[in-house]
Amino acid sequence: MKVSEHRIYETTNYSDFKTMVGNRAVKDDRVNKIVESINKVGYVLSPILVNEKMEVIDGQGRLSALERLRLPVHYMIQDGVGIEECRQMNIHQSNWTNYDYVTSYAIRGNDNYRRLQSLLDTFDVLPVHIVVASAVDRIGVACGRLTGKLRAGKLEISEQDYERARWELGYAKQMQQVAKTIGGNKEPFYKAVIYAYKNLDCDGRNVMEMVIRQHAYDFPSLTKPVDYLKRFDAYYNKEVSRSKRVKLAVQWEIDTM
Repeated sequence: MKVSEHRIYETTNYSDFKTMVGNRAVKDDRVNKIVESINKVGYVLSPILVNEKMEVIDGQGRLSALERLRLPVHYMIQDGVGIEECRQMNIHQSNWTNYDYVTSYAIRGNDNYRRLQSLLDTFDVLPVHIVVASAVDRIGVACGRLTGKLRAGKLEISEQDYERARWELGYAKQMQQVAKTIGGNKEPFYKAVIYAYKNLDCDGRNVMEMVIRQHAYDFPSLTKPVDYLKRFDAYYNKEVSRSKRVKLAVQWEIDTM
């Protein structure tokens, strides 16, 4: 091991480095891209960052690529940095996804995030924000308002929330083919579907599922859940008696005021 004048260390002893518990997993496709880049243009010195325990804070992908190519690893040591600081370093950057944060908190024993991770894994065909919004029973809340709480580890999801969300998301998952047919941003459609589920009884949900499937090719790609709900109302009310007609779009606007 050698030390440069700028306190950048160099080693080929890859076993010195440790994975920080709760840090995001290294994806093979990311490592493959780094290896390909190094093979193509050479390695531009970019030290990885570790703490005093040699736990990698930033640069896991680079470390894996350099080990695969048997090249020296350059690194810098930042004392006192743990998983909380690691998360905060990445909270306003794009290199950690929302799922990375969920996994990090879940691994560290946060039961709220363990439940959320289970939902995300079970309903991975649905947008992440839809799963999160359902889990915390805030389907009408904008994505950005939940993302901050998710990344800060402040989401609370009880067992009751988990079970309720499983039913809601299961209903939405049945509509994935309709969502594919519509195309575009699928979140407004799924929000409308879950809102309909929450405000209909069992028979009503069955009727709504039927009419949405029947009119799959009639839905344009819309940007607001309320616009989907207006169409849901129109199709649904043609199939039921006057006494059972719904005004989900009106309810949505009241609930989200």
